[in-house]
Amino acid sequence: MELAHRIYMKTGHPNLIDIVESELNSTQQIGPLQKTTIENWPLSAVQFLNSFEHFDIYTRIVRTEKETHEYQEQYLWIDVESGTSDHSEVILSISNSIALSIADQISTSEFPFTLGGHVIETEIIDPRNEPWISGNIDMLLQSQRPVALIAICYDPLDKNVDFGKIEIAKQILADFGAVARVIYFTMTAKAKNAFDRGVGRSLTVQPGEIRIYPPNEIDPGRVIAPPAISAQKIRSNDYGWIQKQIFRVLQPYLLARTLPEICSEALHLLRTEQDDQNVVHLGSQESFQPNVNEGELQKALTEIEKLRSALLETRREIEDYREENLWYQDEMLRKDQERRDSEEWWVEQLNKLEGEKDELESMAIKFNLSRSVRGASREHSSQVTSVKEAIEKGRNLLPYLAIPEDVSRQLEELDRNARAESWARSIFQAFLALCAYAEEGSSGNFYEWNKLGKEFSIPQRDIAIFESDNVRQREKLRKQRVLPVSTQVDESGRVFMESHIKFHGNLAPRLYFFDDTDGLTGKIHIGGIDPHSRWENTTT
Repeated sequence: MELAHRIYMKTGHPNLIDIVESELNSTQQIGPLQKTTIENWPLSAVQFLNSFEHFDIYTRIVRTEKETHEYQEQYLWIDVESGTSDHSEVILSISNSIALSIADQISTSEFPFTLGGHVIETEIIDPRNEPWISGNIDMLLQSQRPVALIAICYDPLDKNVDFGKIEIAKQILADFGAVARVIYFTMTAKAKNAFDRGVGRSLTVQPGEIRIYPPNEIDPGRVIAPPAISAQKIRSNDYGWIQKQIFRVLQPYLLARTLPEICSEALHLLRTEQDDQNVVHLGSQESFQPNVNEGELQKALTEIEKLRSALLETRREIEDYREENLWYQDEMLRKDQERRDSEEWWVEQLNKLEGEKDELESMAIKFNLSRSVRGASREHSSQVTSVKEAIEKGRNLLPYLAIPEDVSRQLEELDRNARAESWARSIFQAFLALCAYAEEGSSGNFYEWNKLGKEFSIPQRDIAIFESDNVRQREKLRKQRVLPVSTQVDESGRVFMESHIKFHGNLAPRLYFFDDTDGLTGKIHIGGIDPHSRWENTTT
């Protein structure tokens, strides 16, 4: 059999042996006991052995005495040796219940049960006690810490969670309370936030998770914390599965802890006593002829102990590497998720800002266009970077313009041109001028209005109110300029447009419009914005 579980804790209670024996005899699942006592002053030890089908439980009390018969040191020590790893649930249940039951009976402020100077807690302490949280943080970060820590955090998605202790935390305490400090964070965020700040970002526990912090006796000052058991896995599995995960993480560390010196010495004496008893027992049989060299036997036992320690250390190193690999995998997934979340946040903020920008711009334009004395500049047009954007802003922001969705047949071609940004600004400035003209009203036409040099006006040389007679009279050319309008202007939804605004360059667009400011709509209707090549004339 191999060592499967180990519990030891220190206490100065004078009646420990009697209390332990009474507790073991009263525990039904323990059964018959085999008692061994050794005395080798100042060391003494009492061992109770109970053998099950697949494992043995050794419960030991080891102590040293002063010459005054006072106890200098005293330990309650439980070892479980098993031939299989399939009975962890029973092993944990029996061994830990023995230790905690005894601790609960006799642990007082005068005689506390401690492990590495840390008091063994038999109840879950209210984590809203901030000094207690601070004490656990100090314990976690302490070098040469033989006690583990298990943190359980509330799960807001679990309907069974209340504001106090949850059942799973109690179960974990019952199974691991003798080797670990158990913390349960309630829905009160203050204590958890204090814990997160104290341990650092890499060691935190998130809502619904269980995180295990094994002993760090082997690597002084280094806090080892495998990835937490996720809330989803906890909700998807029963407690037996959770128990096995915790035990799998803790076991290599618990077995690799260095025994107190008096416990190591007592173990040697107990094994020697057991070997002597076996020799006496076998010597009563006629067929047995003992030929045992005490020195060789002791040498073999020492070598076995060294090999066992080396095996445990190797197991622990393998577990460390495995857990570290899992941690790096989880960290990569976490960082990738953080990156995606960050990108989504920035996109959301950008969209929000864009919406706010458009709203503010709309308000600014509408305000400036509604004033009798206009103080607006052309800063709105300077922010336009494409013809498509100019058209969309004109459609959405300027109330006296009517711009259909298909106003440009060659929009992509326009925006691919190197002069697209310049054209876009000019088109939007033309929109502003047309909107201001329509809003103000005039006894003349758009050309005459621009003569007055008002805000938003554009050069008269860029404006043509009428087409030539050739364009009017030739059907093909005229048909090119029959463009869509509101049915309020013409029931056919189309009208001949000859008024247009010219932009410079052979490939530059022309903007055709229909003035209905004196009509039913009171608006300027934009019929087409496309390169000059679309609008043929006698020269082309």
